[in-house]
Amino acid sequence: MPPKPTAPASPVPFLDLRKFTRWAEETATYIEVTFDMNRFPWMELGQFELFTDNKTGVWRFSSYLSKATDFEHDSSKIVVFELVGARLDMVHGGQVVIDGYIKTPESSYDRFNVPAADFDPYKNATKCATCKGEDKHLITDYIPKHNAELAALMGGRRITIRTGPRYKDDE
Repeated sequence: MPPKPTAPASPVPFLDLRKFTRWAEETATYIEVTFDMNRFPWMELGQFELFTDNKTGVWRFSSYLSKATDFEHDSSKIVVFELVGARLDMVHGGQVVIDGYIKTPESSYDRFNVPAADFDPYKNATKCATCKGEDKHLITDYIPKHNAELAALMGGRRITIRTGPRYKDDE
């Protein structure tokens, strides 16, 4: 009997960002990336936003960091990257599936701010000295640094974003 084929190893590390993103208890978002016709899990997080200026065809994907702002009290982000060719693939039972391609960064204005797998956005955070009580929070960087190495690997890759309510069975 021939040996069973084994799945290829993922060329990208899996990022579990649930503990860092807003509304992760209520929203389940999974992102897969395609390499050589194989889909690999790339990221799991909570709530995200996806928007375009409707002129260039470029969509910006981002997800807010929970429990922290930057020094100007703007909401910090844990991940930001750009997509092209984004299309709505399916909406069913509260689930939404979006396909697109990661835009290859061509200039310093292009965004590919995706943390490393061991990134901890709270590691160098400080407590806000001015906010008290329920408004108390941490101060951290507005956005992770541009990840040029991962951007070079991921540019032009197809991704699939699946999002919807998180059900108890999702755990």
